[in-house]
Amino acid sequence: ARRGRGGDPKDADKRGWNALHCAALHGHIKACAALIYDADASKEAGDKLGHPPTRYGDDTVWMQVAEEVDRRKAADPKNKTGKK
Repeated sequence: ARRGRGGDPKDADKRGWNALHCAALHGHIKACAALIYDADASKEAGDKLGHPPTRYGDDTVWMQVAEEVDRRKAADPKNKTGKK
């Protein structure tokens, strides 16, 4: 993974973790939503053990992440329909 400014949030470290794995582990709901919606990070990208970010964080966290992603979609002027 690149360090410092300009790094790609989808880059993985030696364990296969990317920024979404870390944000999910620590329950950072808005960071997870930003990575998914703004940076197009995949919830399905597995680490070296094959575990996706959704393994880290409980169902409540991921429900809140989904709600935050929906809010971002609705507020995005590029989303021409204004729908989720």
